[in-house]
Amino acid sequence: MNKKCITLYDITGIQDFIFSSAKAKENIGASIYVQKVFEEGLTDCLKKCFKENSIKAEWTTDHNFCIINKNLNAEVIYIGGGNAMIAFDSKESAIKVTELLSEKILKDTQATLGLAVAYQETSFENFTEDKEALYKNLTKIKNSRYHSTPLRGISINYECEDGLPSSGKTSENIYISDVSAMKIELSKQNYYKQLTPKEYHFPYDFDDLGRNFGDSHLGVVHIDGNNMGLYIDEVMADINDYSEAVRMIRNISSKIKTLYQDVFITMVSDLANEIDNKVFKDKLILKGKNLPIRPLILNGDDVTFVCDGRIAIQLANKFLELLSKKEIVINSHQTKLSACAGIAIVKSHFPFYRAYELAESLCSSAKLKAKALNKKTPGSWMDYHIVYSGFQLDLDSLRDKTYNVPSMKPVSRKTDFPQYNLLLRPFCVSNDSESYYNWENIQKLFNTMVKWPRNRLKNLRNSFIISQEEVEICRSNNTSRGYCLPIFLMLDSETNNNVIFSENQTPYFEILELLDFYIPELFSEEED
Repeated sequence: MNKKCITLYDITGIQDFIFSSAKAKENIGASIYVQKVFEEGLTDCLKKCFKENSIKAEWTTDHNFCIINKNLNAEVIYIGGGNAMIAFDSKESAIKVTELLSEKILKDTQATLGLAVAYQETSFENFTEDKEALYKNLTKIKNSRYHSTPLRGISINYECEDGLPSSGKTSENIYISDVSAMKIELSKQNYYKQLTPKEYHFPYDFDDLGRNFGDSHLGVVHIDGNNMGLYIDEVMADINDYSEAVRMIRNISSKIKTLYQDVFITMVSDLANEIDNKVFKDKLILKGKNLPIRPLILNGDDVTFVCDGRIAIQLANKFLELLSKKEIVINSHQTKLSACAGIAIVKSHFPFYRAYELAESLCSSAKLKAKALNKKTPGSWMDYHIVYSGFQLDLDSLRDKTYNVPSMKPVSRKTDFPQYNLLLRPFCVSNDSESYYNWENIQKLFNTMVKWPRNRLKNLRNSFIISQEEVEICRSNNTSRGYCLPIFLMLDSETNNNVIFSENQTPYFEILELLDFYIPELFSEEED
């Protein structure tokens, strides 16, 4: 029997490609290109290399593995998570497609995107062994390869903002490269129209997300599923037969994609229903039927969207709540879906790439805490950070410097995750967790304290940054005027609201930081 070949394609440099520009149109267009490079680009390459009746590109609805019994040159096993796995009738056929796809990506992106490829010759006898060898080989290739350098111009070329030579085209009276022009052209496509209620649409420009000019903030939300790799390994553990294994992996991949997309659609629909709320509407300035949100990545359990900074935390919370009600069942294997979210709230002109990096770091922070408390079923957690000025340090160093009170001892509660005097986050959205890490309790605390006069809340916030003694003075002053701090479950005494710190940690600063980044009227029925 002639050796067949399964091939694993992986796009590299996605974050740089999407988030390197400060222009929304280029971010949007770049995200569309990444979505389409396998879904359409790879399929086009297959059609150019082979006769159409000798390839099978449809894998989401037809789960049968046909190349074993039919005379096919190529069959898509699955596409998802920035990967594509293809079965070929030979390694030569695989290399032929790889060369064409590599040429396309090189021409389209001028090496600002990369392609890593691994091949595994096979007799289609043991899928598990072949898949493990394939992924091991891909990891080795990615770790050993040189990072490609974007194709620069010669000295007489005008260099554009992205460092690439000018194409002679302009955008907003500024010369742009061919790559930027391609991104802007793609952004004009209404690619995510199917995810919006009929009368609404995602804005084309971040300035139309509903934010106020001057002191405006964007929210960059990155969400990543928990333990999906472990679940897939569990389902596939005893399946070696190729036909059964391919059916299974296609089923899992398509279900994950559908479930996460359905959650996003529901979140957007719920948001659209809130827009007519008068109090909420007065706080967001929306043009026409623009929504205050824009998806950038919807790739299986990998989700990134941009929104008005004042609703970013609540939208992330809504997504995680909706997701936690979903479950995936394959044969006898059942698991509830959960994910972690990182929310970076930044000034409108903050470097977009740095904002995304921060959102990723925050998502990792949420995962660390979730798995430290419950490794097997971590539940859904979120972490957020509000950037008021420059962001030069890594997240842990910045928090250690900013959120520990001078002269106060470190947090005495023993945990396997970082802790700070003034922060409790990351917060648990859906799982049985210690009450003081529960986001619902923070919401209740906020709804009580937000009724105080604004100047008292601001003064209290400033006192926390100065010292513990200053906090006590401010608290005493507020209490004498009838403004007593509401009791929080983590504190030592449920009958004594004089307690502010428990084990050198407090929940109240969390509320004071949320004052400008939480709209109580949004999803208020769910939060009552």
